[in-house]
Amino acid sequence: MATGHSQETRMRILFEQLNRAYAALAHHRRARMRSMSWGSTLMLILLLLGFTKWMVMAALALPFVAIYLVVQYGCLTHLITYHRAVVAELESKINHELGETLLVGASLEAKLCGPVGQSHFLGLSAGNLTCLFSIATIHYLVICLLMFLAGALRTQYVLKHPELRPVDRFGDIYAPFLLLWALANILYLIWYYVKGEQEKDLLAAIRKECQPKSE
Repeated sequence: MATGHSQETRMRILFEQLNRAYAALAHHRRARMRSMSWGSTLMLILLLLGFTKWMVMAALALPFVAIYLVVQYGCLTHLITYHRAVVAELESKINHELGETLLVGASLEAKLCGPVGQSHFLGLSAGNLTCLFSIATIHYLVICLLMFLAGALRTQYVLKHPELRPVDRFGDIYAPFLLLWALANILYLIWYYVKGEQEKDLLAAIRKECQPKSE
């Protein structure tokens, strides 16, 4: 069936979409790097403040901040995966339209970071663990874990001293809630990434929309 558009018009539209996809991909990558840098700085500041007498409440906030930063990292990783898939499919479609492989950015990135669509957890998979980006991710997740534990231990100390804790019996609420909140978020991330059904459905929809249409 004829599309009603000339080859030149189709190519212009495809390249405009590709440019927008690359811009969105770069934006979310920068956002993830800012989150890692500023998030680590914020956790360090909260940890130091938590060991002062005049800002001890910072220790109570630190575990929740660490949890949030891991979830935020997961969200940004999902958006990056989405835009990588869009870029890959658009490049494939443009190459098909041109009749030769001229756009190779997505395929080269797949060799560096692993192909889009493979099973992963927060961007980590068996095929890219030796990648420098994966090592940086592991460092960041370890930092978040250590900050979570440091904040929890400092909070436990604070809650044992009546002169430091903000409200009597505060620990009866804080500790169980923190544990439940941490488990809920971690189990959700494991379910979302290990099962991967939503991401697979999204990638399948992208492929369907971007696959070459018969004339």
